[in-house]
Amino acid sequence: MRLGKFVRLVLAVGVSIPIALLAGAQAASSVLTKTDPALAATVFPANGTALANVAFAEYISSIVDPSAPPPPNAEAIRLAREALRKEPLSPKAYVVLAQAEKDPARRRVLIEGASRLNRRDLALQGLVLQEHLADQDYPATIDTLDQILRVHPKHSQEFFPLLATALTNESTIPIFSNLLDGSSPWHERFLDYAVASPEVVPNLARLRPGLAIGGEDFDRRLIAALFKRGDIDSAAAIYAKVAGNKVGLGTSELVDWRSKYPPFDWQLADRAEFRAQLSRDGKELEIYVKPGQGGIIASRVFAAPKGPLNFEIQHSLAPAAQIEDVRFQLGCIGHTDVLVDQRLKSGVNRVSSGVLPGDCRYLVMGFDARAWSGKAPLSGSILSIKAQSLAD
Repeated sequence: MRLGKFVRLVLAVGVSIPIALLAGAQAASSVLTKTDPALAATVFPANGTALANVAFAEYISSIVDPSAPPPPNAEAIRLAREALRKEPLSPKAYVVLAQAEKDPARRRVLIEGASRLNRRDLALQGLVLQEHLADQDYPATIDTLDQILRVHPKHSQEFFPLLATALTNESTIPIFSNLLDGSSPWHERFLDYAVASPEVVPNLARLRPGLAIGGEDFDRRLIAALFKRGDIDSAAAIYAKVAGNKVGLGTSELVDWRSKYPPFDWQLADRAEFRAQLSRDGKELEIYVKPGQGGIIASRVFAAPKGPLNFEIQHSLAPAAQIEDVRFQLGCIGHTDVLVDQRLKSGVNRVSSGVLPGDCRYLVMGFDARAWSGKAPLSGSILSIKAQSLAD
């Protein structure tokens, strides 16, 4: 990710959001200070907070393009200075005066001082973001966003894109690893947001081993997102860590029916008219296909062995005349040719993969099931699959 893109995005959103969303005052000294600051200042001229809110309202009323706000006008500046004389802790007054300051050094001192006095005001923290970005200071920028979201969680959807953009830079991974510890509710919500952003997924995979948070749903989505990107090795590494299972099959084993983390566990169709599900005891895979329905009803990816594979499949599918409408398939990911596409028959089914392509690293096996219109529903169970590797 280019730093300039991140800077432009945060400068545009980090300032425009506070200005656009905080037209009203907060931390008011009275009801009128919040709902009608001008009236509050008139009724009680010593109300510095109300004056600061009037100054801020005067300033934002002049803004046409929030991404490029103009300097405050003279009246807004006068009101802000008057407000600080009466209430030195008014954050809105500091926002106005900081926006009016042309000297970068003096502006920085003003913002830093005001921020130490008040870390809750969203508009003020937006200016703090600008200063950290001018320094190209990722840690301080992300820390400021953390402070904002802790105080203003309702603005998560506005600021999450900024954090996601930051996470596309690999240098920020240690920062996020230390930050995302579950101490604030927004941490988990951000992971849910980020895993849906394709450009962030690669660095999420690098971040995941050091994360103290991230539950089963997050891991499932991350594995699926990495696989969809074609980064199968990273998806397999995350799977092996969070599931505690190997990605490959043993030299001879009964294939299990786990379905927690597809595609390395089983991906099961789950429509009412076309579904696969585990039996109550978890030892069989039950399938149901309504007439007129068909397709891949169950599939699973695993690491390819060095040599051919033999499979032994047992089932209890019915009706008998329609068993052949269920096909066992095996393919090599990245290859268009199917290695195996065999219709099932009654009794034990034995299938061989044949010699695997030399560059085949991952295989996908599955069942294609179909019930033709006008015929009976297809149902029953795949009782077991035994896989045996013939590698030397």
